[in-house]
Amino acid sequence: MNFSLFVLRPQPTHSLQNMVILFQNNCQLEKLSVAWNGFGFEGSVAIGKLLEHNTSLHHLDLSCNRIHPPALFEIIKGLEKNKTLCQLNVKASLYE
Repeated sequence: MNFSLFVLRPQPTHSLQNMVILFQNNCQLEKLSVAWNGFGFEGSVAIGKLLEHNTSLHHLDLSCNRIHPPALFEIIKGLEKNKTLCQLNVKASLYE
């Protein structure tokens, strides 16, 4: 599913949190793009939870989201428990 290019606007964090609840246990979702959404810390927590619980996701595109280091840590916590993700795109996402 492609949710890139500000599709989640005007409330990217809230929209992303709701989407993650939907997809956390989805056994069909294999590819997800949320590029260019600027979802912030709460959105990163939601992505971390998605990664922690979803067992079918193979490709995740988080590019161009200006993710701050504390938010990146939340995503990494989910990655530590994920066994299926093969490709993670964070190009131009890290923000200091």
